[in-house]
Amino acid sequence: MTRSVRLFVQDIIDSIELLEAYTSTIAESEFYSDVQKQDAVIRRIDFQNSKTVS
Repeated sequence: MTRSVRLFVQDIIDSIELLEAYTSTIAESEFYSDVQKQDAVIRRIDFQNSKTVS
C-alpha cells in the first residue's frame, strides 16, 4: 500500500516539532551531557532522513 505524499510530509513536520520540543528548553551544554536526549534527537533526524530518501 502506498502512502500519500501528504502523510510523508506530515511525518517530517511532526519530527521537526519533536526535535524543537526536545531541544528548545535546554542549553547546549545540557544537551551534550544528556545522552538520552542526544539519542532521541539522532533517532528523529535519522527518521526524517529515511522519509526523504525513500
